[in-house]
Formats: sequence, C-alpha cells, structure tokens
Amino acid sequence: MKLAGKTAGAAAALGLAIAAAAMPVAAQEADFSDARLDSFVQAVIDIAELRQKYEVQMAEAGGEAEQQKLAEAFQSEAIAVVEAAPDLTVDQYVEIGQQATEDAELGARIREMLAARMDG
Repeated sequence: MKLAGKTAGAAAALGLAIAAAAMPVAAQEADFSDARLDSFVQAVIDIAELRQKYEVQMAEAGGEAEQQKLAEAFQSEAIAVVEAAPDLTVDQYVEIGQQATEDAELGARIREMLAARMDG
C-alpha cells in the first residue's frame, strides 16, 4: 500500500477511534510532549491495522447483528490499544485528535510523525 493510502487509513482510523471512544474532553489549549505524541501516533497506526482486520470481517458478516458485534469488538480493542500505550490515556488520545483537527500546526506535526513512522 502506498504511503498516502496508509496515512489516509491511519487518519480514518483516528476518526473512527475518536467517534468510538466518545469521551467528553474539555476543550483547552494543550502543548503535548513528544513522548505523548509518539504514543498517539503509534496508537493511530495500530488502530488503522485493527480497522483493516475488522473491515474484512464486516464485509463477510452474515447480517446486521453480526456487524454490530464486530463494531463493538473493534471499539473495545481500539480502546485497549490506547490504554496500553505509554504516556497516553483514552481522554488524552481523544483530546489530541480533537486538537489536531483544530490546530493546523499540531495536525501537520502529527502527519509528519505518521509519515516518518510509515517510511521507517
């Protein structure tokens, strides 16, 4: 898969994970450490891979009930990925994702980190 496709997939996973987590976070200006952003980026990548696995299963699902079960399983696993990340909570993950959509500089920084990680 091309880098652009991976980055788009990671960005889509980020959106899904944020929607899945649905945790309220106070809007505030935040300066995130490199370590926290690094954990965030790795979580985004891991969730993108997880999403790909579940997309295949969803396409093969036998009905709406099975799809719902898979969606719930994806949500649980995505949250577990974030909870296992060092120096990152689910609330912080959601906050970084929200800030990245509102702060062009932070968004660019995260995209650069994603691109560097996927190139390596």
